[in-house]
Amino acid sequence: MTDTPETTSTRPYLIRAMYEWCTDNGFTPYVAVAVDECASIA
Repeated sequence: MTDTPETTSTRPYLIRAMYEWCTDNGFTPYVAVAVDECASIA
């Protein structure tokens, strides 16, 4: 058994990189969210 340290999520880095790529290339970044009646807050 190996003891591997807990790592942080890569999600914030990916989102930041995509945001920076958009702004560097003159695009306006935005988030689209699909919501329906089956969505619930956990």
